Amino acid sequence: MNTELKRPSWDEYFIEIMYMVGKRGTCDRGQVGSVITRDNRILATGYAGAPSGIAHCDDVGHEMHMVTHDGGSTSKSLMKFDNIISNENPSKEGFFN
Repeated sequence: MNTELKRPSWDEYFIEIMYMVGKRGTCDRGQVGSVITRDNRILATGYAGAPSGIAHCDDVGHEMHMVTHDGGSTSKSLMKFDNIISNENPSKEGFFN
């Protein structure tokens, strides 16, 4: 029996975390996660949903907006909020630099 473990690449590692973070999403139209990294370190994570203190779209309805594209065509677009939960102090100089 081969007990050697395959260590994931950095990209594979962060993508798996992104999928897990997305499960926290509060919008039933898409549980999407995001992971912001620099030098293989996580700076912040986020997911689709209303910011803290705002009613969730599943409770009050989805906020739809008419979008006008180049050339004049229009479509309805679902506006989602991206909750970024910082693992570091965002006011710290150079956080996203």
